[in-house]
Amino acid sequence: MKIRKATLDDAQEISKLRQETLEKVNIKEYTKEQIKALVNKNNIEKIKEKIGKREVFVGAEEDKIIGCVSFHVSDNKNIISGLYVRHDMQGKGIGEQLMKFIENHAVDRSVKNLILYSTINAEKFYKKIGYEVIKKSPGKVGDVDFIVIEMGKELNKG
Repeated sequence: MKIRKATLDDAQEISKLRQETLEKVNIKEYTKEQIKALVNKNNIEKIKEKIGKREVFVGAEEDKIIGCVSFHVSDNKNIISGLYVRHDMQGKGIGEQLMKFIENHAVDRSVKNLILYSTINAEKFYKKIGYEVIKKSPGKVGDVDFIVIEMGKELNKG
């Protein structure tokens, strides 16, 4: 897998990957209303906006995007967001490769701590790679209620 910075030309493919993953992977843990809110949050226009405001990277094989992840700073927090792996490619180490890449990217910018917000089904994955739950609290996507799982990790330079 080759990891590269996303461009606006990737927005449609990233949007499709994220929406399909939400619909096929998260359907067991979330209501249809919650899935719809998450899918809407990942339309092409919102992905273009994210590419403009964040450092978004894609993992590609043979010019097909199979995963994505982003990094940004908000409220003095260093945040990893938007880790998605194509639903039919999960369990093959792609998510771990993307996370290792983005963590190294953060270390190169002298970042010492990272925060992310996990879905219910991804919490176990993040724990496996060293993230700890900071808190679980009520939140919203649009006007739809969710439980927000905030997780963190201290980075080592070695």
